[in-house]
Amino acid sequence: MDHFKYKNGTYFCEDISIEDIVSRFHTPCYVYSESTLEAHCKRFLTAFSKYPSTLCSFAVKANNNLSILKKIFSLGFGADVVSIGEIKKAILAGVDAEKIVFSGASKTKQEIDEAIQLGIRQFNVESDFELAYIAGVASMHKKDVAVSFRVNPNIDAHTHPKITTGLAGSKFGIDEPDVYKLASEYKDHPYLKIQGISCHIGSQMKDLSPIRDTAKRMVGLYQDLKSQGVPLSSIDLGGGVGILYKDEKVFSLEEYADCIIEELKDSGATLILEPGRVIVGNSGILVAQVVGIKQKRDRSFVMLDAGMNDLVRPAMYGSYHKIVPVAEPICSCGHTGDCNCDPGCKCGCNKNTYSFAGPICESSDIFASDIPFSDLKAEDLVAIRGAGAYGMSMASNYNSRPLVAEIMVYKDQIKLIRKRQSLEEMIKDEKECL
Repeated sequence: MDHFKYKNGTYFCEDISIEDIVSRFHTPCYVYSESTLEAHCKRFLTAFSKYPSTLCSFAVKANNNLSILKKIFSLGFGADVVSIGEIKKAILAGVDAEKIVFSGASKTKQEIDEAIQLGIRQFNVESDFELAYIAGVASMHKKDVAVSFRVNPNIDAHTHPKITTGLAGSKFGIDEPDVYKLASEYKDHPYLKIQGISCHIGSQMKDLSPIRDTAKRMVGLYQDLKSQGVPLSSIDLGGGVGILYKDEKVFSLEEYADCIIEELKDSGATLILEPGRVIVGNSGILVAQVVGIKQKRDRSFVMLDAGMNDLVRPAMYGSYHKIVPVAEPICSCGHTGDCNCDPGCKCGCNKNTYSFAGPICESSDIFASDIPFSDLKAEDLVAIRGAGAYGMSMASNYNSRPLVAEIMVYKDQIKLIRKRQSLEEMIKDEKECL
């Protein structure tokens, strides 16, 4: 569910047309629907309201814009972070430090020191050397510091290899035998408080089976450790819920919640979750303008002013993002938008086959290849859907391209939430070093 729809022949975000937004803020730009964001947050919280001791910590890496974070935190979410920068942005956006969970496979000593001073809820510990350092700092300051062991359960999430994190060969987590060893060694530490176990097996998951298997495995480990005198109180099952980019079959949030609650209901553990993509993914689009149509033998390239530096997912993961024209196509059969005629229809609603490419000097700078599409010409606008997660948060200045603007829409109100970076702003730190 989202609030991007065609109205009166043009694409809208809530009650504002994309054409109007572009006339003010130009392209490329990210456009977010606040109503969609709010609806996704509330639906997630409602799904887990049946398990009263639940902390939902938004995965800040999915989208770290301060205005978006502020909205999410105002609805009751905590923050799952992977750097001291994300911690400080989350606090600036209004989250209580006691609702921050610090994940990440290679935390530096400086990050750990600062996070302890800020009073975060817990560290999801990824290694023996990280745990030893945290214990040392806690002892030095005589300050209680809470930790959770991030376990590598060796469960296949059945998702893309580059976003699968719970297999034995992954850099993430601690193997189960080592968890027992570390728990035994540190359970009686005077300042280190081992309060939980955590895991995250992958992203964009569309199958409940590995989630159920993981929950069951974690509950078993939790109970076993508690029986050995480890004072655990929480289980963090990470995030990774998939969203609809195309026509995938994805379980509902209600099914996801029921699956997890069924496994945890008798454990007595506080449940921590780290949703990211499922909250923001379909709340945002990337709007681009057609620079021109380039004919190359048997292929037609739509050359856009947006590139892989603005949205890297297709180049990095081969990810699918639906692309739609901002001006609604009308075909001879009388239908508008995506024609639902039978397969033999020859009305010509999608008579072209285009590949959508950007300006970056990389062959991988392709958003989509050889897809049926309505007529396009220079200066037309297109919207790349499902870009709210891992879009702007992974953007870069590659090819010396300034970062694009971000706009939030709520009903008939427009708010600029990140101004477009100027060339001067982009090179300021370098110029000062000349």
